[in-house]
Amino acid sequence: MAFIGTINAETRKWLGNNGPAFDGRQVYVGCSGAFTVEQLLTRYAPKAKLWGNDVSLYSGILGAYLAGQPFRLEVQEEKFAWLEPYLADEESKAAAVMVLFEALKYEKANNLFKQRHWMHYMNTFADFHQGTVEKLRERKKETRMEAYTSRDIYDLLDEIPKDAVVIAFLPTYAGGYERMFKRLGEIFKWDEPSYGMIDEDRKKRILTKMMERDYLYLDDREWKGLPLVALVRKARMKPVYIYSNMTGLHRGVMKQQRTSEFVPYARLGDDDEITPASKLAVVPSSNKIVNY
Repeated sequence: MAFIGTINAETRKWLGNNGPAFDGRQVYVGCSGAFTVEQLLTRYAPKAKLWGNDVSLYSGILGAYLAGQPFRLEVQEEKFAWLEPYLADEESKAAAVMVLFEALKYEKANNLFKQRHWMHYMNTFADFHQGTVEKLRERKKETRMEAYTSRDIYDLLDEIPKDAVVIAFLPTYAGGYERMFKRLGEIFKWDEPSYGMIDEDRKKRILTKMMERDYLYLDDREWKGLPLVALVRKARMKPVYIYSNMTGLHRGVMKQQRTSEFVPYARLGDDDEITPASKLAVVPSSNKIVNY
């Protein structure tokens, strides 16, 4: 199973290269997602003390497992009672949530493709679960956290020491978390935190609180007046703007390197027709040609 919510490769590289700026500091991650930031700083800032935080069920069970904390998780939808044996401990719970989250993409089996995928997940859930447990064990070896919390970042900022560093990549559109994890919340009962939707106004108020201390803020939009320290641009993806008041960070602009090659394939025009007599051919290509 893949870990969702990870930041892109260029941003990860930049953060890893700036690890020494966080070493020896208390670092609070306001929106942990898949704990990519915590994992990177575990490796590149070995003396930093790290705290994770998020409000989703997915991050909650993963964070509890990585931090060695208990997490209440119970099945409340009867047709998923078969998951009970997979909820024996936090490691098993985390793996079960991760596998089920992927499987739920095909739950509404309204075509043959989704039907086959859903049945495959249901028939081989135990195998997927065991494979995910093994990945989680590797992830835990690479991630160090003092503790994990499920709090509204707006409220959490009032309790973070002023000499600590806060890192946050806030949701880029209101209601994104809710739509993504809605089905998991219907299936499971857990100690769900209360929090406010992060719309434009609330995001500004969160930023105001963050700026009371050292901070690193990532967003997919430009904020006038904030100190920009890095910019990541990738083809077909929104840019990542990285803002911070920390003087020890390396500045940079990172772009995805893409090479292309022109091949004069004939293209269908408005006057062309596909008929039963048309021939379809599969032709070998390359990434360079696809990029073009």
